[in-house]
Amino acid sequence: MNNNYVFENVPDNMVLEIKDYLKKQGNSINQKQLPQGTIDCFSIEKNGEKITANHYSSKKFMLQGNPNSESFHNLSKELITKFNLNATTKMQSKIAVIDELKINREGFIGCDESGAGECFGSMFLGCAYIKKQELAYLKKFLGNKDIKRLDKSQVYNIFNDLEGKFSYNIKIISSNELDEHSKNVLLDKGYRELIESLPYDFSKQCIILDDYNTGIDLNTKLDELRELGSEIIVQHKADENYVCAMLASVVARRARFKHMEDLRNDNILIDPETGNKVFFESGSPSNPEVENYLKTFRKLYPHSDFPSFVRMKWKNIQELDFKYAKKRPSDIFTCPSCNGKTNTLRFYVGKRGEQSQLFCSLCNQVISPQDFQGILKKPNIVVDTSVILDRAISKDLSTSCYLRGSKILLISTLYEEVDRKRTDLKKGGQAEIKYIGDCSTTKIIEAEDVDLDFYKNVTNDKKFLYVLKRKNAILLTKDGNMSSFAQTGVLVLEIIQQKP
Repeated sequence: MNNNYVFENVPDNMVLEIKDYLKKQGNSINQKQLPQGTIDCFSIEKNGEKITANHYSSKKFMLQGNPNSESFHNLSKELITKFNLNATTKMQSKIAVIDELKINREGFIGCDESGAGECFGSMFLGCAYIKKQELAYLKKFLGNKDIKRLDKSQVYNIFNDLEGKFSYNIKIISSNELDEHSKNVLLDKGYRELIESLPYDFSKQCIILDDYNTGIDLNTKLDELRELGSEIIVQHKADENYVCAMLASVVARRARFKHMEDLRNDNILIDPETGNKVFFESGSPSNPEVENYLKTFRKLYPHSDFPSFVRMKWKNIQELDFKYAKKRPSDIFTCPSCNGKTNTLRFYVGKRGEQSQLFCSLCNQVISPQDFQGILKKPNIVVDTSVILDRAISKDLSTSCYLRGSKILLISTLYEEVDRKRTDLKKGGQAEIKYIGDCSTTKIIEAEDVDLDFYKNVTNDKKFLYVLKRKNAILLTKDGNMSSFAQTGVLVLEIIQQKP
């Protein structure tokens, strides 16, 4: 299969027409740094795949892509027909795989990446080093395994079984970097840094990596190493044919699996409509989990950008960002004094017996209990551990009674957190919980326990947000970090220690 198409005698204005046509067809066009001899260079994002276009000063116009990609060949044929281009094809050269055992070098350095094609999380570059004397054993152990097709447990097992048989290093490319720069430029820079960090005598090494259309930056470094005496092999599917590249793939995939496992565990959401846990595994753009996760994220955080681990440059992500678009902030509470709208009120709760007071966060004027209760009739109020330990509810209900008639929602994790506190705090927290129960019995307030034991592996902030959205509730907190929930479109009563 062809990995590039070359079009002869293409004038500048036709390249501009081609770019304009591609944009109108919905393709993402990204300008790239001009390699030597080119007058234009850009990449095309199509169906999650990247195609590179170079327009040379000789007026040749070349498209490069994955030779096994149907999208790449269809696009090339489409442009040939549309613009009547004179096409010649350059066949991917078939380079014979060299038997590593016959390469007379002290050691072997392999490079490979993982995560380049996903739309969640970082990309990982692996660099593996093996000594000549370990090569035969490793070659027999790995056999003809295609590392890219192995699952997490298989990759972990290979890594653990071969511990001590090779050394390695890793370079992490964040999702933000992938949004800002070309993948190939980042690969060039990353591999160069990994190779330059190695402490070996390069005149005695063989360096092997995949041919992903390496750029000037890396090729310059490889040429320098050739002059020092290194043997350099740059071939397609190096990670399938050479042991050191296979091990580099193992290293990169293991790091990527661990990274995605951590991302998943830290970012599990609870759908406020269904109560189902929503998470992701690989972040593959073709997996429905991506859309389901981002749709749920926007339900919970309607005014927020997608999380920082999401690669916004991907076309499918941009489409989802449009489909589940951010909403303009909708402020809930209208202050009776300044008529301003806000999602945050400041709740002063002093010493026991001192009158509690509620203040507008915009004008700092006092809001009376009557005005508060008139605007928010019998609200559901989620309280966190900081409120219970501060005994804010009993202090208010024994003085100004802002919270009279409301329903207090006690999340099950709150009891566990109170029990973990030191003895004096624990006793005070337990007394506050009993007080809430007694007030519920006498109908001063209502109280409801919310059991979230099913969501043990979900972070507490996600649990609170789920209940807030599900119950259309207000958050009462003393925790400044929890106060940021006002940005999610819920009303927050933030307990303060001093009057504004």
